[in-house]
Amino acid sequence: MQMVEEKQKVCCDYCKSEDLKMAYKAPTTSRNLEVFVCRSCGFIQSWPRLSGIYDRVTSVSGEADWGYIRYGKQLRLDASMEIIESNINLNNIKSVLDIGANRGFFLNNLSKKYPHLDLTGVEPDKIITKESPFNSNIDLFVGKIEDYESNNKKFDFIHSSHTFEHMTSADKGFKITYDLLSDSGYFYLELPRTEMIDREDFITEFFIDNHLFHFTRDSIKKYANNYNFDLIYEEKHDWENHVFIFKKSKDPLNFNPEEIQNNYEKNYELLTSYSKNRKQNLADLNHAGSEINKMINSNESIAIWGMGRIFDIFYHYADVNWDGINYCVDKYLPDYTSEVNGIKIRRPEEVLNNISIDTLIIFSDAYIEDIENEAKKILSSVDKIVSYNNLMKRK
Repeated sequence: MQMVEEKQKVCCDYCKSEDLKMAYKAPTTSRNLEVFVCRSCGFIQSWPRLSGIYDRVTSVSGEADWGYIRYGKQLRLDASMEIIESNINLNNIKSVLDIGANRGFFLNNLSKKYPHLDLTGVEPDKIITKESPFNSNIDLFVGKIEDYESNNKKFDFIHSSHTFEHMTSADKGFKITYDLLSDSGYFYLELPRTEMIDREDFITEFFIDNHLFHFTRDSIKKYANNYNFDLIYEEKHDWENHVFIFKKSKDPLNFNPEEIQNNYEKNYELLTSYSKNRKQNLADLNHAGSEINKMINSNESIAIWGMGRIFDIFYHYADVNWDGINYCVDKYLPDYTSEVNGIKIRRPEEVLNNISIDTLIIFSDAYIEDIENEAKKILSSVDKIVSYNNLMKRK
Protein backbone atom coordinates (compact mmCIF):
# COMPACT_ATOMS: atom_id res chain seq x y z
CA MET A 1 0.00 0.00 0.00
CA GLN A 2 1.51 3.29 -1.08
CA MET A 3 0.69 6.24 1.16
CA VAL A 4 0.84 9.91 0.33
CA GLU A 5 0.83 11.79 3.59
CA GLU A 6 -0.43 15.35 3.69
CA LYS A 7 1.52 17.44 6.21
CA GLN A 8 -1.21 19.18 8.16
CA LYS A 9 -1.51 20.73 11.58
CA VAL A 10 -3.79 18.66 13.81
CA CYS A 11 -6.91 20.77 14.10
CA CYS A 12 -10.67 20.36 13.86
CA ASP A 13 -11.96 20.32 10.30
CA TYR A 14 -15.15 22.09 11.37
CA CYS A 15 -14.21 24.78 13.89
CA LYS A 16 -10.40 24.81 13.29
CA SER A 17 -9.66 24.40 17.00
CA GLU A 18 -6.43 22.63 17.91
CA ASP A 19 -7.92 21.34 21.18
CA LEU A 20 -8.71 17.73 20.24
CA LYS A 21 -8.67 14.73 22.57
CA MET A 22 -7.82 11.23 21.41
CA ALA A 23 -10.70 8.90 22.33
CA TYR A 24 -10.14 5.65 20.43
CA LYS A 25 -7.74 3.73 18.23
CA ALA A 26 -8.90 0.66 16.30
CA PRO A 27 -6.72 -2.29 17.38
CA THR A 28 -6.50 -3.46 13.75
CA THR A 29 -5.75 -0.16 12.03
CA SER A 30 -3.04 -0.45 9.38
CA ARG A 31 -2.85 3.33 8.89
CA ASN A 32 -2.12 4.14 12.54
CA LEU A 33 -5.30 6.21 12.70
CA GLU A 34 -6.48 7.67 15.99
CA VAL A 35 -10.00 8.96 16.56
CA PHE A 36 -10.28 12.36 18.23
CA VAL A 37 -13.14 14.43 19.59
CA CYS A 38 -12.89 18.20 19.34
CA ARG A 39 -13.23 19.81 22.77
CA SER A 40 -14.53 23.03 21.20
CA CYS A 41 -17.38 21.69 19.05
CA GLY A 42 -17.59 17.94 19.65
CA PHE A 43 -16.86 16.83 16.07
CA ILE A 44 -15.43 13.29 15.80
CA GLN A 45 -12.55 12.87 13.33
CA SER A 46 -9.51 10.70 12.65
CA TRP A 47 -5.86 11.63 12.30
CA PRO A 48 -3.53 11.62 10.46
CA ARG A 49 -5.40 12.80 7.35
CA LEU A 50 -3.96 10.43 4.80
CA SER A 51 -4.78 10.17 1.14
CA GLY A 52 -3.15 7.62 -1.06
CA ILE A 53 -3.10 5.00 -3.77
CA TYR A 54 -3.80 1.46 -2.69
CA ASP A 55 -2.80 -1.92 -4.05
CA ARG A 56 -6.25 -3.20 -3.27
CA VAL A 57 -6.76 -6.83 -2.26
CA THR A 58 -10.29 -8.03 -2.92
CA SER A 59 -11.47 -9.49 0.36
CA VAL A 60 -14.08 -9.20 3.08
CA SER A 61 -13.12 -7.87 6.50
CA GLY A 62 -15.08 -6.80 9.54
CA GLU A 63 -12.03 -5.08 11.00
CA ALA A 64 -10.44 -1.69 10.30
CA ASP A 65 -8.95 -2.80 6.98
CA TRP A 66 -12.53 -3.21 5.67
CA GLY A 67 -11.77 -5.18 2.46
CA TYR A 68 -12.12 -2.77 -0.47
CA ILE A 69 -14.82 -4.68 -2.36
CA ARG A 70 -17.04 -1.58 -2.34
CA TYR A 71 -20.55 -2.75 -3.08
CA GLY A 72 -22.47 -1.11 -0.23
CA LYS A 73 -23.99 1.57 -2.48
CA GLN A 74 -25.67 -1.19 -4.46
CA LEU A 75 -27.47 -2.26 -1.28
CA ARG A 76 -28.61 1.30 -0.62
CA LEU A 77 -29.86 2.11 -4.12
CA ASP A 78 -33.56 1.25 -3.77
CA ALA A 79 -33.95 3.03 -0.42
CA SER A 80 -32.09 6.10 -1.69
CA MET A 81 -34.17 6.32 -4.85
CA GLU A 82 -37.39 6.09 -2.87
CA ILE A 83 -36.35 9.03 -0.70
CA ILE A 84 -35.16 11.10 -3.65
CA GLU A 85 -38.23 10.53 -5.81
CA SER A 86 -40.51 11.31 -2.87
CA ASN A 87 -38.89 14.70 -2.30
CA ILE A 88 -37.54 15.87 -5.68
CA ASN A 89 -39.28 15.90 -9.05
CA LEU A 90 -36.50 14.53 -11.20
CA ASN A 91 -38.46 15.31 -14.35
CA ASN A 92 -37.81 18.98 -13.61
CA ILE A 93 -34.09 18.42 -13.07
CA LYS A 94 -31.70 18.88 -15.98
CA SER A 95 -28.25 17.97 -14.64
CA VAL A 96 -26.95 15.59 -11.97
CA LEU A 97 -23.51 15.17 -10.39
CA ASP A 98 -22.68 12.07 -8.33
CA ILE A 99 -19.76 12.69 -5.95
CA GLY A 100 -18.36 9.25 -5.25
CA ALA A 101 -20.00 7.50 -8.21
CA ASN A 102 -18.58 4.13 -7.14
CA ARG A 103 -19.57 1.38 -9.61
CA GLY A 104 -22.22 3.53 -11.28
CA PHE A 105 -25.26 2.02 -9.57
CA PHE A 106 -26.97 5.37 -8.99
CA LEU A 107 -26.12 7.06 -12.28
CA ASN A 108 -26.86 3.99 -14.40
CA ASN A 109 -30.24 3.76 -12.71
CA LEU A 110 -30.98 7.42 -13.43
CA SER A 111 -29.82 6.94 -17.01
CA LYS A 112 -32.47 4.29 -17.59
CA LYS A 113 -35.34 5.91 -15.69
CA TYR A 114 -34.71 9.54 -16.67
CA PRO A 115 -33.02 9.60 -20.09
CA HIS A 116 -33.32 13.40 -20.35
CA LEU A 117 -30.80 13.97 -17.55
CA ASP A 118 -27.28 15.27 -18.15
CA LEU A 119 -25.28 12.92 -15.90
CA THR A 120 -21.77 13.35 -14.49
CA GLY A 121 -19.90 11.12 -12.07
CA VAL A 122 -16.74 11.70 -10.04
CA GLU A 123 -14.98 8.60 -8.71
CA PRO A 124 -11.30 8.33 -7.67
CA ASP A 125 -11.09 4.52 -7.65
CA LYS A 126 -9.57 3.51 -10.99
CA ILE A 127 -10.08 -0.18 -10.32
CA ILE A 128 -13.83 -0.24 -9.79
CA THR A 129 -14.51 2.18 -12.66
CA LYS A 130 -12.83 -0.37 -14.94
CA GLU A 131 -14.62 -3.33 -13.35
CA SER A 132 -18.07 -1.75 -13.58
CA PRO A 133 -19.01 -0.06 -16.86
CA PHE A 134 -20.95 3.21 -16.79
CA ASN A 135 -23.66 3.85 -19.37
CA SER A 136 -22.40 5.65 -22.46
CA ASN A 137 -24.38 8.84 -21.74
CA ILE A 138 -22.60 9.41 -18.41
CA ASP A 139 -19.63 11.77 -18.25
CA LEU A 140 -17.18 10.15 -15.83
CA PHE A 141 -14.23 11.91 -14.21
CA VAL A 142 -11.85 9.41 -12.62
CA GLY A 143 -10.31 11.39 -9.79
CA LYS A 144 -11.16 13.25 -6.60
CA ILE A 145 -13.86 15.89 -6.43
CA GLU A 146 -11.17 18.31 -5.21
CA ASP A 147 -9.48 17.92 -8.63
CA TYR A 148 -12.61 18.04 -10.76
CA GLU A 149 -12.88 21.05 -13.09
CA SER A 150 -16.45 21.83 -14.05
CA ASN A 151 -15.58 24.71 -16.42
CA ASN A 152 -18.23 26.80 -14.68
CA LYS A 153 -20.90 24.14 -15.18
CA LYS A 154 -23.54 24.07 -12.45
CA PHE A 155 -25.70 21.09 -11.43
CA ASP A 156 -29.37 21.05 -10.43
CA PHE A 157 -28.90 18.00 -8.25
CA ILE A 158 -25.79 16.68 -6.49
CA HIS A 159 -25.84 13.21 -4.99
CA SER A 160 -23.24 11.90 -2.55
CA SER A 161 -23.61 8.59 -0.74
CA HIS A 162 -21.00 7.45 1.79
CA THR A 163 -18.24 9.64 0.36
CA PHE A 164 -17.72 12.70 2.58
CA GLU A 165 -16.35 10.53 5.39
CA HIS A 166 -13.46 9.56 3.05
CA MET A 167 -12.35 13.11 2.25
CA THR A 168 -9.32 14.78 3.80
CA SER A 169 -11.54 17.80 4.52
CA ALA A 170 -15.29 17.54 4.91
CA ASP A 171 -15.42 21.32 5.08
CA LYS A 172 -13.89 21.55 1.62
CA GLY A 173 -16.38 18.96 0.39
CA PHE A 174 -19.35 21.05 1.53
CA LYS A 175 -17.88 24.18 -0.05
CA ILE A 176 -17.22 22.45 -3.38
CA THR A 177 -20.74 21.04 -3.39
CA TYR A 178 -22.28 24.44 -2.69
CA ASP A 179 -20.23 26.09 -5.43
CA LEU A 180 -21.16 23.42 -8.00
CA LEU A 181 -24.89 23.64 -7.34
CA SER A 182 -27.13 25.82 -9.44
CA ASP A 183 -29.31 28.36 -7.64
CA SER A 184 -31.93 26.43 -5.61
CA GLY A 185 -30.19 23.17 -6.54
CA TYR A 186 -30.66 20.03 -4.43
CA PHE A 187 -28.01 18.14 -2.46
CA TYR A 188 -28.63 14.53 -1.36
CA LEU A 189 -26.18 13.51 1.35
CA GLU A 190 -25.88 10.07 2.90
CA LEU A 191 -23.31 9.15 5.56
CA PRO A 192 -22.64 6.43 8.13
CA ARG A 193 -24.51 7.16 11.34
CA THR A 194 -21.91 7.28 14.09
CA GLU A 195 -24.62 7.10 16.74
CA MET A 196 -25.23 3.46 15.80
CA ILE A 197 -22.12 2.37 17.74
CA ASP A 198 -24.22 2.81 20.87
CA ARG A 199 -25.85 -0.56 20.11
CA GLU A 200 -25.11 -3.13 22.80
CA ASP A 201 -24.38 -5.95 20.31
CA PHE A 202 -22.05 -4.08 17.93
CA ILE A 203 -19.22 -6.38 16.73
CA THR A 204 -17.75 -5.03 13.47
CA GLU A 205 -15.14 -2.26 13.59
CA PHE A 206 -16.92 1.04 12.86
CA PHE A 207 -13.78 3.18 12.65
CA ILE A 208 -12.32 1.74 9.48
CA ASP A 209 -9.10 2.97 7.90
CA ASN A 210 -10.79 4.67 4.96
CA HIS A 211 -13.03 6.89 7.10
CA LEU A 212 -11.55 10.13 8.39
CA PHE A 213 -14.78 11.80 9.56
CA HIS A 214 -17.48 10.34 11.76
CA PHE A 215 -20.66 12.33 11.49
CA THR A 216 -23.43 12.73 14.00
CA ARG A 217 -26.75 14.38 13.23
CA ASP A 218 -25.75 17.70 14.75
CA SER A 219 -22.35 17.86 13.02
CA ILE A 220 -23.93 17.45 9.58
CA LYS A 221 -26.35 20.27 10.27
CA LYS A 222 -23.53 22.52 11.48
CA TYR A 223 -21.65 22.05 8.20
CA ALA A 224 -24.82 22.61 6.20
CA ASN A 225 -25.50 25.80 8.11
CA ASN A 226 -22.02 27.12 7.30
CA TYR A 227 -22.79 26.91 3.59
CA ASN A 228 -26.38 28.14 3.63
CA PHE A 229 -28.27 24.95 2.84
CA ASP A 230 -31.98 24.74 3.55
CA LEU A 231 -33.09 21.44 5.06
CA ILE A 232 -35.65 19.71 2.82
CA TYR A 233 -35.64 16.20 4.27
CA GLU A 234 -34.04 14.25 7.10
CA GLU A 235 -34.37 10.49 7.62
CA LYS A 236 -34.76 9.92 11.35
CA HIS A 237 -35.58 6.20 11.49
CA ASP A 238 -32.56 4.64 9.75
CA TRP A 239 -30.18 3.57 12.51
CA GLU A 240 -27.26 2.89 10.11
CA ASN A 241 -27.34 5.91 7.81
CA HIS A 242 -27.73 9.66 8.03
CA VAL A 243 -29.80 10.78 5.04
CA PHE A 244 -30.40 14.45 4.26
CA ILE A 245 -31.70 16.44 1.32
CA PHE A 246 -30.61 20.07 1.31
CA LYS A 247 -31.41 22.94 -1.05
CA LYS A 248 -29.00 25.72 -1.92
CA SER A 249 -30.09 28.94 -0.28
CA LYS A 250 -28.87 32.42 0.48
CA ASP A 251 -29.79 32.09 4.15
CA PRO A 252 -28.43 29.64 6.74
CA LEU A 253 -30.45 26.96 8.46
CA ASN A 254 -32.39 27.85 11.55
CA PHE A 255 -31.15 25.58 14.35
CA ASN A 256 -32.82 24.45 17.50
CA PRO A 257 -30.61 25.31 20.48
CA GLU A 258 -29.84 21.64 21.21
CA GLU A 259 -28.45 21.21 17.68
CA ILE A 260 -25.70 23.80 17.99
CA GLN A 261 -24.37 23.01 21.46
CA ASN A 262 -20.95 21.51 22.04
CA ASN A 263 -21.45 17.73 22.32
CA TYR A 264 -17.86 16.95 23.27
CA GLU A 265 -18.62 15.09 26.50
CA LYS A 266 -21.47 13.11 24.95
CA ASN A 267 -19.40 12.10 21.91
CA TYR A 268 -16.30 11.25 23.93
CA GLU A 269 -18.37 8.97 26.15
CA LEU A 270 -19.93 7.40 23.04
CA LEU A 271 -16.48 6.36 21.80
CA THR A 272 -15.12 5.13 25.11
CA SER A 273 -18.28 3.08 25.72
CA TYR A 274 -18.05 1.63 22.21
CA SER A 275 -14.47 0.52 22.82
CA LYS A 276 -15.36 -1.36 26.01
CA ASN A 277 -18.60 -2.76 24.64
CA ARG A 278 -17.13 -4.12 21.40
CA LYS A 279 -14.25 -5.75 23.25
CA GLN A 280 -16.73 -7.57 25.49
CA ASN A 281 -18.94 -8.53 22.53
CA LEU A 282 -16.02 -10.11 20.70
CA ALA A 283 -15.27 -12.18 23.77
CA ASP A 284 -18.92 -13.20 23.98
CA LEU A 285 -18.83 -14.59 20.45
CA ASN A 286 -17.47 -17.82 21.88
CA HIS A 287 -20.94 -18.36 23.33
CA ALA A 288 -22.55 -17.72 19.95
CA GLY A 289 -20.09 -20.10 18.31
CA SER A 290 -20.95 -22.84 20.78
CA GLU A 291 -24.65 -22.38 19.98
CA ILE A 292 -23.94 -22.90 16.28
CA ASN A 293 -21.76 -25.93 17.04
CA LYS A 294 -24.62 -27.46 19.03
CA MET A 295 -26.79 -27.24 15.92
CA ILE A 296 -24.03 -28.82 13.85
CA ASN A 297 -23.51 -31.62 16.37
CA SER A 298 -27.25 -32.32 16.30
CA ASN A 299 -26.94 -32.98 12.56
CA GLU A 300 -29.15 -30.04 11.67
CA SER A 301 -29.19 -28.84 8.07
CA ILE A 302 -27.90 -25.26 8.36
CA ALA A 303 -27.66 -22.37 5.92
CA ILE A 304 -25.92 -19.05 6.52
CA TRP A 305 -27.22 -16.03 4.61
CA GLY A 306 -24.89 -13.02 4.60
CA MET A 307 -21.16 -13.48 4.08
CA GLY A 308 -19.97 -9.91 4.62
CA ARG A 309 -18.32 -8.06 7.50
CA ILE A 310 -20.39 -9.63 10.28
CA PHE A 311 -19.62 -13.14 9.05
CA ASP A 312 -15.92 -12.30 8.93
CA ILE A 313 -15.96 -11.28 12.59
CA PHE A 314 -17.75 -14.51 13.52
CA TYR A 315 -15.24 -16.52 11.51
CA HIS A 316 -12.30 -15.09 13.43
CA TYR A 317 -13.78 -14.91 16.92
CA ALA A 318 -16.57 -17.47 17.32
CA ASP A 319 -14.65 -20.79 16.95
CA VAL A 320 -17.31 -22.45 14.79
CA ASN A 321 -16.85 -25.75 12.97
CA TRP A 322 -17.52 -24.11 9.63
CA ASP A 323 -17.19 -27.41 7.76
CA GLY A 324 -20.47 -28.39 9.40
CA ILE A 325 -22.42 -25.61 7.68
CA ASN A 326 -24.32 -26.97 4.66
CA TYR A 327 -24.87 -23.77 2.69
CA CYS A 328 -23.21 -20.32 2.74
CA VAL A 329 -25.01 -17.80 0.55
CA ASP A 330 -25.03 -14.10 -0.23
CA LYS A 331 -27.14 -12.17 -2.72
CA TYR A 332 -24.51 -9.67 -3.91
CA LEU A 333 -21.01 -10.77 -2.89
CA PRO A 334 -20.63 -13.47 -5.60
CA ASP A 335 -20.44 -10.61 -8.13
CA TYR A 336 -17.11 -9.58 -6.58
CA THR A 337 -15.52 -12.58 -4.87
CA SER A 338 -16.00 -16.34 -4.89
CA GLU A 339 -15.04 -16.99 -1.26
CA VAL A 340 -14.67 -15.48 2.17
CA ASN A 341 -11.93 -16.86 4.41
CA GLY A 342 -11.68 -19.89 2.12
CA ILE A 343 -15.42 -20.64 2.32
CA LYS A 344 -17.15 -20.73 -1.05
CA ILE A 345 -20.07 -18.33 -1.48
CA ARG A 346 -23.11 -19.31 -3.50
CA ARG A 347 -26.12 -17.32 -4.61
CA PRO A 348 -29.26 -18.17 -2.61
CA GLU A 349 -31.24 -19.31 -5.64
CA GLU A 350 -28.43 -21.64 -6.72
CA VAL A 351 -28.50 -23.88 -3.67
CA LEU A 352 -31.59 -23.07 -1.58
CA ASN A 353 -34.28 -23.20 -4.24
CA ASN A 354 -37.12 -25.54 -3.14
CA ILE A 355 -35.08 -27.37 -0.48
CA SER A 356 -35.84 -27.90 3.20
CA ILE A 357 -33.44 -26.94 5.97
CA ASP A 358 -33.58 -26.97 9.74
CA THR A 359 -31.98 -23.62 10.53
CA LEU A 360 -31.22 -20.40 8.66
CA ILE A 361 -28.75 -18.07 10.38
CA ILE A 362 -28.80 -14.48 9.11
CA PHE A 363 -25.56 -12.51 9.34
CA SER A 364 -26.94 -9.04 8.71
CA ASP A 365 -28.30 -6.05 10.59
CA ALA A 366 -30.16 -3.71 8.26
CA TYR A 367 -31.56 -6.38 5.95
CA ILE A 368 -32.76 -9.08 8.36
CA GLU A 369 -36.42 -8.72 7.43
CA ASP A 370 -35.68 -8.61 3.70
CA ILE A 371 -33.53 -11.74 3.89
CA GLU A 372 -36.10 -13.59 5.96
CA ASN A 373 -38.89 -12.80 3.49
CA GLU A 374 -36.78 -13.78 0.49
CA ALA A 375 -35.64 -17.01 2.17
CA LYS A 376 -39.22 -18.05 2.83
CA LYS A 377 -40.00 -17.59 -0.86
CA ILE A 378 -37.00 -19.62 -2.04
CA LEU A 379 -36.93 -22.44 0.50
CA SER A 380 -39.42 -25.27 0.49
CA SER A 381 -39.39 -25.16 4.27
CA VAL A 382 -37.27 -23.96 7.18
CA ASP A 383 -37.90 -24.86 10.81
CA LYS A 384 -36.02 -22.01 12.44
CA ILE A 385 -34.67 -18.60 11.36
CA VAL A 386 -32.30 -16.80 13.73
CA SER A 387 -30.19 -13.66 13.40
CA TYR A 388 -26.58 -13.67 14.54
CA ASN A 389 -27.26 -11.36 17.48
CA ASN A 390 -29.88 -13.75 18.84
CA LEU A 391 -27.03 -16.20 19.37
CA MET A 392 -24.84 -13.77 21.28
CA LYS A 393 -24.59 -14.05 25.03
CA ARG A 394 -26.78 -11.48 26.76
CA LYS A 395 -25.50 -9.65 29.81
